[in-house]
Amino acid sequence: MMSGGALSQDEINALLTSGGGGSTGSSSEDISFTAQQIDYIRGLFAAFPGIMQSSAASMMSELISVRLEDVMASNKEKALSLFEDKILDASVSFAAGISGGHFFVANEKDVLPLAAGIVGQELPSLEGAALAAFSELFHQMEQTFAASLSTTLGKNIQAGVPDAQVVEKGLSRIPSSNFLCVKYAVSFQGQEFFLYEILDTLVVKSLESASSGAAAPASVKAVQDDAPRPSSVPLDSSTAASSGGSPMSVYSTTPSVKGVQLPNLTPTGSSAEAQNISLLMDVSMELTVELGRTRWQVKDILGMGEGTIVELDKLAGEPVDILVNHNLIARGEVVVIDENFGVRVTEIVSSVDKVTDRRG
Repeated sequence: MMSGGALSQDEINALLTSGGGGSTGSSSEDISFTAQQIDYIRGLFAAFPGIMQSSAASMMSELISVRLEDVMASNKEKALSLFEDKILDASVSFAAGISGGHFFVANEKDVLPLAAGIVGQELPSLEGAALAAFSELFHQMEQTFAASLSTTLGKNIQAGVPDAQVVEKGLSRIPSSNFLCVKYAVSFQGQEFFLYEILDTLVVKSLESASSGAAAPASVKAVQDDAPRPSSVPLDSSTAASSGGSPMSVYSTTPSVKGVQLPNLTPTGSSAEAQNISLLMDVSMELTVELGRTRWQVKDILGMGEGTIVELDKLAGEPVDILVNHNLIARGEVVVIDENFGVRVTEIVSSVDKVTDRRG
């Protein structure tokens, strides 16, 4: 009974026992993702192990092996039971094209050897330069993966800047609501550990939405039930059985097809083109002269100091590259004009050379 508007201790205990006080017993079973959604994510992320291997190879001398172990629906309570006290918690949510929370999580002690391989020295814990190096690894992986997703889904997807930290597992940013967990087995120096990629509900739905009208990956077995389907392709047998029909009799609605009326095309005069170009004459662009390039490991960059010599990929006397907005347009030779450096243009780069330079 309530007395004066307050709950008695017996009433409070009864509420807690019945789940009204925030019991997590029922939430652990409240997994809302379908088998079709899980298969779809498994297909999209099948390329990620190869991306992680190549990204790690660019930052360290030793090779790692990565395989996609499983994709499963889970929640925070189940996920935390997989980890020990201290974990690596890296938020790598997308900057554009995909919404929602996106995390990598692993035991700190498991990833320490990998971090040590990146910085080139033994580590007592994952912090400072080692944590920054790990963030750079995630950044490279996600940039490559975002480009892969953009091609697959036909949508501009950009990777965000990773925010990696080591925390007690109870302070993890793992979402409290349901999510999909992509489990990777990582082998390094004869040891194997698991890295978990967590996608909250909004990320999964954004990926499904982005897939509308795009060709699905070959490894995707099914798509979500309400996704658009071509009118001439029957649904698979499992979907047909659930709807009470046969595989060959279940089709989506036939679309209405109309002819397209194209306007007459007339040649555009050169005077109009010149007028359009004149509108851009005052636009400022960045012009860069590039002496050369090289690639270093993180441990070498951290060891850089006064007097360090950086060896470039060009020989003495070779032409330098002239770039506008990071695009190669010309080459030239370095000159000195009134004690200032300058570049005399010796070659305008053709379209073929530009393509060759990008591939190189």
